[in-house]
Formats: sequence, structure tokens, C-alpha cells
Amino acid sequence: MNAWRTSLLRSAGVLALLACFLVGVVAVEAWRARHDDPLVQPEYVSLMAEVVERPTDQALRARLRTVDRELRTLHVERAERLRRGAWAIAGLGTLAVLAVALARLGRIVPYDPRGRPPPDP
Repeated sequence: MNAWRTSLLRSAGVLALLACFLVGVVAVEAWRARHDDPLVQPEYVSLMAEVVERPTDQALRARLRTVDRELRTLHVERAERLRRGAWAIAGLGTLAVLAVALARLGRIVPYDPRGRPPPDP
């Protein structure tokens, strides 16, 4: 097997391992997103209960808005991380498939800037 072919297969293996790692990270983030519902956070639930008891307290309502904004920001950041992770997995998978496809095409000879003729197969 040619050295460049071995190199491409090794690169494909590394890319596949990175893709598997990213799949694991994105899977954990997706699981956390489903199980960490922002609307059932203890501070948010207690503030909602207090607002029901004292609906005219503006300081309490302002605190609730602040907590709500923080929770929404965390939710949007997590969704963005999931989206970026999905694109990274797709990109790494594409590169791994491309590297394997190039390695299987045994006829492709890399350019040698020193002008040496390609080795016989």
C-alpha cells in the first residue's frame, strides 16, 4: 500500500474518531436539553408562586423577568451549541468519507514538487 494511501486512511480514521466523539458530546447536550427544562428550575418556580400570591409587587416581577431572561438565554445558547455540533459532525463525516473514497481510488498519485516520476503500482 502506498504511503499516501495509508496516510489518507489514517486521516479518515482520525476524522471518524473525532466525529464519534462529537456525536457523544452532542448526544449528551441533547439529553440535557430534554431533561433540564428551564421552566421547572427551582428559583423560577418559586418566583412564579410568589408572583401569584403578590401580583402587584413590581420588584418581584422585575426579578422574575431577570431570571426568565437568564433561562431563555441559556436555552438559546444550548440550542446553538447543538446546531453547531450537528454541522461539525456532518462536516467531519463528509471529510472522512471523502478521505476513504480517495484512498480507494488507487490510481491517484499525489503531486511531487521534486519532479520524480510516480512509483509503479
